[in-house]
Amino acid sequence: MHPTQKSLYVAERSANAVAGYSIDATTGQLTSLAGSPYTAGTQPWDCEVHPNGNFLYVANFGGGSNLSLYSIDPTTGVPTGVGTLATGGNTSQSLAFSSDGGFLFASHTTTTTVTVNSVNPSTGALSAVGGSPFAAGNFMRQLALTPSQNFLYVPSRNDSNYRIYSVASGMLTETGASPFGVTGQAMAAAVSPDGSFLYTGQQTANTITGYSLNASNGNPTALVLAPTSVSFPQTLFFEPGGKFLFSLSSSAASNLNVFTWNTSTGELTNAAASPHGFGDSNLEDPLIEPRSMSGMVLMLAGLRGVDQSIIRAAQVD
Repeated sequence: MHPTQKSLYVAERSANAVAGYSIDATTGQLTSLAGSPYTAGTQPWDCEVHPNGNFLYVANFGGGSNLSLYSIDPTTGVPTGVGTLATGGNTSQSLAFSSDGGFLFASHTTTTTVTVNSVNPSTGALSAVGGSPFAAGNFMRQLALTPSQNFLYVPSRNDSNYRIYSVASGMLTETGASPFGVTGQAMAAAVSPDGSFLYTGQQTANTITGYSLNASNGNPTALVLAPTSVSFPQTLFFEPGGKFLFSLSSSAASNLNVFTWNTSTGELTNAAASPHGFGDSNLEDPLIEPRSMSGMVLMLAGLRGVDQSIIRAAQVD
């Protein structure tokens, strides 16, 4: 989503394109932007808008695995293709910006690496930081930075573990506690808004596990609580107000689970009426847009099978 919350962009993997929508600030209603969808690379997997709102980056999983770069019209939100960018890795999968937009983190499945590039805020161009690419795991679905920007947590689905990196001027150093193993496929990761807790989603174990985080070294300590049961957690995130943790499942009954979290103990509690069904089965690689409209409307985007995008808007009370 654009930082102004006026436009939403969705990677269309099967169409090798990215779709753009304007958003009604009151209702959340989506309207296709002029010219949408826009041509991307092969199998675009993830897309992120730079924090300054001027550029859209799309991670292409196939075809040499470059990034597609677009400039964004500040009035209309329409993206215009600028070209492609090399990241230093292959099969680009997930993207994350540092909060100031100075660095772009990207995961790469085939090369089992995470790349870090500094970002030119005027042109959108990328420059690899020293040491990039950095060794990582296999099939990294979601990247989670701490609010302090000092630590990065990377799940590796095929290795059933999470890697921990300290971050300094964009350079990654794997910590002594990395990797730490989990039961089931490591799919999702989210850090609490205060940086005190890490929550991980294990898809085949159908659980979310909580950890307290050491602020000085980023090391996780499992909470003395039973893992939270949830069907096939694939994406985790905190809503902007920081009150709720959301988990979107990828299963025969694709649901959105909503939890309140105890800021002292980290314990998760199911919110009223959770989970919420969306009438769509077998969402493949569902994504959740973590921003809200005026703090209220949640945007959901996902891919069913290989040929249909799904977008949902829901009210957050």
